[in-house]
Amino acid sequence: MTALSLIHRAPVTDDDASAEKAAPGTFIRPPCDLHDVGDDLKLELFIPGVEPAGVELVLSGNQLVITARKPQFVRANWQAFQIEKARHDYRLHIWLGEGVAADRITAELCDGILLVHLPRSKDSAPRLIKVA
Repeated sequence: MTALSLIHRAPVTDDDASAEKAAPGTFIRPPCDLHDVGDDLKLELFIPGVEPAGVELVLSGNQLVITARKPQFVRANWQAFQIEKARHDYRLHIWLGEGVAADRITAELCDGILLVHLPRSKDSAPRLIKVA
């Protein structure tokens, strides 16, 4: 079973496409990589500027929604003349296949990279069937 059959990205909607213009409070889909590592799949999301308290993973049925929010610092009596750094938050919707053990999913954030470990369920391991 391939990694792609175990995990599926949500289709792009008009809301996702317009989020590239990134007004404050909008979400964009973070760049991510999926690696097949033995008994696990490793999903790496690139979310610079996000702290661990700003990351939320919600699993509902077979849908995993990852939301990452950057802290917003606002000074009293201060208004920016020009802001050049990105002021958007991140959101990624993923549908998990039957081969992922949803109860054993873990995540860790280090240096702007969120690592989500998606362990394979024991039932999804390939097995050899002998023909009589």
